[in-house]
Amino acid sequence: MTPVRFVRACLAALAAALLVAGCGTGTKPSPPVRVQLTAAERAVWSPLPVSRGGIPVLVYHGIGRRTDFRTPADAAYAITKYDFAKQMALLQAGGYHTITLEQFRAWQQGRHVALPAHPLLLTFDDSLTNSFDGADDVLRKLGWTAVMFVDVGNVAARTPGYANWARLAAAQRSGRWELQLHAGRGHHNIAYDAAGTLGPFYAYRAGGEGFDDWWRRASGDVEWGQAQLAAHVPGYKPLAFAPPYGNYGQVSTNDPRIPLRLGAWLRDRFGLVFVQEPAAYARRGQMVVPRLQITRRMAGGEIHAWLGQQLPRRLNPLRA
Repeated sequence: MTPVRFVRACLAALAAALLVAGCGTGTKPSPPVRVQLTAAERAVWSPLPVSRGGIPVLVYHGIGRRTDFRTPADAAYAITKYDFAKQMALLQAGGYHTITLEQFRAWQQGRHVALPAHPLLLTFDDSLTNSFDGADDVLRKLGWTAVMFVDVGNVAARTPGYANWARLAAAQRSGRWELQLHAGRGHHNIAYDAAGTLGPFYAYRAGGEGFDDWWRRASGDVEWGQAQLAAHVPGYKPLAFAPPYGNYGQVSTNDPRIPLRLGAWLRDRFGLVFVQEPAAYARRGQMVVPRLQITRRMAGGEIHAWLGQQLPRRLNPLRA
């Protein structure tokens, strides 16, 4: 290779690496966060009793400053990079260790599976760039994993703030992230009555829309999103789905047939459906899985209190 070609190759490789690292935003990665827990914090987070009656599932929606988000609502659901790193350090001090979605599914189905003493399933919604930027180094250092539910429509549209396909494929390849579907193009609200009242895309029939038309729209959007993930993310396996706003009609709807039809179809297609309400430990045999939603207002102490209060009382340290 000539010197000129060598330089060109090096520059091309560097540009590709920066594209994946910055997800096309042109922003510099922020320096790693250092967290030092106090003796008092470690004492509070001493491990809870071992239980196999349930597994806690946490959900995050973004990691960054308020100004890093497009809307105040998005900013309110996110936390800072320091707070995320500290929460993970506190969870580690409490004896928690993440498990994969495959392990969680095996446990949920009642199959024998090796689990840590205090298993934890860590999830993210929306596939924002700042979630990967804020969490990946923390996960790598801890040897932990997370599930990312991907907003395929915004990824495909190259909406600012969302990871691109190269970043998503690299995340899946790293082994730290398991990518699953959050929505096709349906991560938004629609008007469902003459007054223009808004409700989630999947959970409501649009104004004047018949039930069959709703079904073609909702199921078609999920099928499109799943096909996009399969086409762009090598190794993608459909294991779970998390509807936007945690609502496939079971929280609110304008047609009681919707949660019955869509819920059964999603469970058959994906196996597990992750929601937010009620915030409780996941239980065996429970195909609709609740999660604790972590927001900017929630401190580590509140997470610890929830873990203790919701801990299933059937304690069995010997049985997986």
